[in-house]
Amino acid sequence: MVGERLVGLARVLDDSELVAFVHYVLVHPEYQGQKIAGNMVEYIRDKYKNYLYIEGMQEDSKNVAFYERHGFHVMEGGTPIQICNLTETKMLDYSNENIKQLIRERKWSDMAEFERLKAIYTFVRDEILFGYNVDDSVPASRVLRDGYGQCNTKGTLFMALLRACDIPCRVHGFTIDKKLQKGAMTGIVYRNAPQNVFHSWVEVYFENRWYELEAFILDMGYLKKLQAKYSECTGAFCGFGVAVKDFKNPVIDFDRNNTYIQSEGINQDFGVYDSPDELLKEHHQEMSRVKAFLYRNWGRHMMNRNVRKIRGK
Repeated sequence: MVGERLVGLARVLDDSELVAFVHYVLVHPEYQGQKIAGNMVEYIRDKYKNYLYIEGMQEDSKNVAFYERHGFHVMEGGTPIQICNLTETKMLDYSNENIKQLIRERKWSDMAEFERLKAIYTFVRDEILFGYNVDDSVPASRVLRDGYGQCNTKGTLFMALLRACDIPCRVHGFTIDKKLQKGAMTGIVYRNAPQNVFHSWVEVYFENRWYELEAFILDMGYLKKLQAKYSECTGAFCGFGVAVKDFKNPVIDFDRNNTYIQSEGINQDFGVYDSPDELLKEHHQEMSRVKAFLYRNWGRHMMNRNVRKIRGK
């Protein structure tokens, strides 16, 4: 508006969750060239920043360059212009050079999307070992450097790699009963642990649906040793970082399916968030400062030692 005169108008339709569609952005001819259209597009981008896609259909090809200057990309064989919101955050630091180098070495960006998703999933599951980092809030680059992680931290690395390779994803927050950790946690560490342990899995948007992926938490080497140790178990199992209905045959490989390894221990659901940063702003592991200090500097080392014992290392 200029005074009481309407000089610009935009129309956007959305599905309340995933996609916002820019129907048109119009500016009165007398007011064109004054950045009004650009300001409206930037407002639309900000309003729908938590949507997976912002799309548009441009009948006049002369307008495409304008939208490209505002972050849209021309799509082949589909919607002519689109933004896919794969936001980098403090924790999802996928512009880190070590992360970029890993992606180049593995040539994930050259793969078809399904193979790319499977390859990243398998890498995080098996090459980033199960273990306990200093804190849930460490960035993806730190998890990669550590070479190990648990549900929350391996999930952070998984999301960063997915977004760096143009695969949309989000995080789903929970708590799990601490009995799931018994065995990895022992003695005084287990007795003093919170009853409800902060937990999350990653949800990936692929082929027009969301997949719930949790089984990247435990590497195959650890899981196989655990299955061998408790080979008599033919049904449900809870402990050592596992909570499943079928211990011998857990659903841990991704092939257009959900995967789970701790889901049977969930006792509280926090819902989905665009990033672990946003999740941790509202929910985190509840414990006193003293217990948090002891966990970082002593307890997690005891837990990692127990995990290494299972591996036989």
